Amino acid sequence: MKNKIARRLTQYFALALILFALTVGVLFSAMFARHTADVTRRDLCAHAVSIADTIAHFTANYNEGSCSGGGFKSYMRFIGDATMSDLYLLDAQGNHVVLGEMQLPEKPLDQQVLPLAMCVFETGEMSSAGFSLNPFHAGDMIVCVPVLDEAGGVQLALVLSANINNISHTLQDAFYLLTACLAIALVIAIAASFFLSRRFVTPLHRMMDAATQMARGDYSVKTRVVQNDEIGVLAAQIDMLAKKLDEAEKERSHFEQLRQDFFSDISHELRTPISVLRGSIELLREGIIEDPAQRRQYYDQLHADAHHLQRLVNDLLELTRLQNTQFKIEMEIINLMDVLADTVRFMRQKAEEKRIEIRLDEAAPFAVLGDYGRLRQLMIILLDNAIKFSGEGGAVQIAVRRKHGACEVSVIDHGCGIDEEALEHIFDRYFHKHSGVNRGGTGLGLPIAREIALRHDIEMTCSSRPGEGTCFTLVFSEHLLT
Repeated sequence: MKNKIARRLTQYFALALILFALTVGVLFSAMFARHTADVTRRDLCAHAVSIADTIAHFTANYNEGSCSGGGFKSYMRFIGDATMSDLYLLDAQGNHVVLGEMQLPEKPLDQQVLPLAMCVFETGEMSSAGFSLNPFHAGDMIVCVPVLDEAGGVQLALVLSANINNISHTLQDAFYLLTACLAIALVIAIAASFFLSRRFVTPLHRMMDAATQMARGDYSVKTRVVQNDEIGVLAAQIDMLAKKLDEAEKERSHFEQLRQDFFSDISHELRTPISVLRGSIELLREGIIEDPAQRRQYYDQLHADAHHLQRLVNDLLELTRLQNTQFKIEMEIINLMDVLADTVRFMRQKAEEKRIEIRLDEAAPFAVLGDYGRLRQLMIILLDNAIKFSGEGGAVQIAVRRKHGACEVSVIDHGCGIDEEALEHIFDRYFHKHSGVNRGGTGLGLPIAREIALRHDIEMTCSSRPGEGTCFTLVFSEHLLT
């Protein structure tokens, strides 16, 4: 199964070589036979014309009685042997004519001669026929030329019939040589094609093995193919795909762990206040708590736990809505400075509880396209975190800077800061880090803030140093300007 492509490539190479050899052999044979026949025809015609002139001269002298037929007989025999052909003389009726002691050839006259001879008497010009394109049986070459009298009229027709089967023997030898060369070339081609095909399919086998391992969930596999061609590019892409899948699998595992931790934390967050609520309600229902002051404390605790549950449920619903791309937010032209001032007024009371000062830089109006309520919610989340993690009597600053047609807003606190490991995950949807300061948090504030920023095309980053403070930076892109 693994050598299927190699066998197929070898067969293709062999078939291509055979077709090429056959094509070249047929064309070579036909061209060689035609060329040889043309050369033979020209030579035969030249001899025929020369012989015809000699016969015409002999005829004139013979009729005058100035010569005998013995010399002519010897001449005709010599010409026949030299040209390896049979000579015939025909009159206008197609009958044989014997001059002097001339002898007729032993070979009978071909049926094609009479029409050619008649054509010579009619036109007074040379004519020829014969020769087959069959390289193994070329046949005879027949040439008819007129023998003219003293007045220039055609008195006889000279026929030369030459057998050119010697061409067939030459072509047969060439064919056998071509066949032998083809057999040798075929053996070499099969060996070379098998070697080349193995080199071609070996990287494919490695890539197939890598793909099989990836299908089984092993994304650390490598093809180990390094080539400067299309196969090498494909192998590199497979290696890149395996790397991306490996990273995605690790991220998915991490995400799954965060999700499990999140639901574990949420279950705990819901279970604790519900248990407290249930216990307090049962105590109040049974009338066990009779002291009015103590009953008041239980009511306050019930109210606080119910508020915490409401906030947790609201944050979950809010995050779910924002993550839904089909959930539309109302976009309008608003002044960013109004949003910041409104947020500071809203959060000032909570800041005063810890004697924290909120400082807002004065800046000119800056028009953006956004949802006023969502942008206000985003700033409330950032300010709430800054106040929560700042110490008593501290300060939180909202810095506003214009930068290349955009507006950069930074929320800076000087609190406990965030360690480097936690900083990478503060925007994760299911990341929640418990601490003494953040014990009452749901861990959903920053994921909500990030989703709001994404829906408004706002670049949101965070930098922090443990023990020194944290800075959240929002950059409103220039395309939001009106």
